[in-house]
Amino acid sequence: MDYLEFLIQDIESIKTNNTKPIITQEDTSYLREYLLILETACNDYDDLVAYSTLDLLKEKTWKTETSSILEKIHDALFLRSDFDEAAELTSDLLNKIE
Repeated sequence: MDYLEFLIQDIESIKTNNTKPIITQEDTSYLREYLLILETACNDYDDLVAYSTLDLLKEKTWKTETSSILEKIHDALFLRSDFDEAAELTSDLLNKIE
């Protein structure tokens, strides 16, 4: 089952990467603001806020590296319900943009 999920994600990733434009600048203030909300929600195990904040972040177009990390956060939350991993990934991303 895990392998099938991996394949589906891989296919989704390929489709997503082929349709998104290349981004050289990000709205770092927006990203920072919502990552702080996401990090707090993950630390508080607040799934409703975490999921909705992540959805808002995924609506925007980000650099490839940022998108990749957001996808890992998504997987930690939606596939494994691992709020600790999601909080750690969020914190790491925050440190990269500061």
